[in-house]
Amino acid sequence: MFVRGLPSFGHKGTIFNKFPKIPTREHDFITETTTDPNQAFLYRLSGDDNAHNIDPDMSSLGGFKRPILHGMCSFGFTTRVLQQHFFKDNVNLMENANVRFTSIVYPGDTLVVKAWK
Repeated sequence: MFVRGLPSFGHKGTIFNKFPKIPTREHDFITETTTDPNQAFLYRLSGDDNAHNIDPDMSSLGGFKRPILHGMCSFGFTTRVLQQHFFKDNVNLMENANVRFTSIVYPGDTLVVKAWK
């Protein structure tokens, strides 16, 4: 389990993928998608046993104001939006997706997705 402020057991995070810089030009696509306030409970039923995603007491130990949304959930929401926009006619053309988590998402938050071709 990863919790901010706890020792990292001697390991430092490594970015394996080199992400391109965000273009300075206007984005080609922007949309918003909102997560459900109860989204974390669905992930719990699907096997997510990370307590900081469901238990307010455990979340506060990690410095969060309330339970946070599982990273794979926000990644899934974003990937679905991109697939439906750029690959709507042939979903098989979307071969992979990479992500760098830069902020906390709470259940019920609205994600703003901006994309460039």
